[in-house]
Amino acid sequence: MKHFKHKLGRVETMMKVTGKRAVNNIKEAQTRQKRNYDQRHTNQENLPVGTKVLKKTLRRQDRKGGKGEKLWIGPYVIRGVTKSGSYLLSITDGIIFKSAINGANLKVWTDVPAAKTRKTE
Repeated sequence: MKHFKHKLGRVETMMKVTGKRAVNNIKEAQTRQKRNYDQRHTNQENLPVGTKVLKKTLRRQDRKGGKGEKLWIGPYVIRGVTKSGSYLLSITDGIIFKSAINGANLKVWTDVPAAKTRKTE
């Protein structure tokens, strides 16, 4: 009986130590997950209305054969900003999309200067 009580006491002590460690590990993991989430879901810059942007192709990510598709499509023009910070986009001719797009899925479009042609000899 003495041996059993001694062993039971050791198990209880280990459970307390392990439980504290588990709680600390969970807190650290949650902190790390929040930091990573915030990095992925915050748009560092507020894009003004009228800015030309490219939209990330989200449909491509869940398709098995989507490797050949373009990652960014556009350019589109920002026509408005919602209360939640999402953007209303339109095609350059003025047709506005029905749904708003999260700023994390947009990047500013830059005009590519005309490529210089090489003269062949």
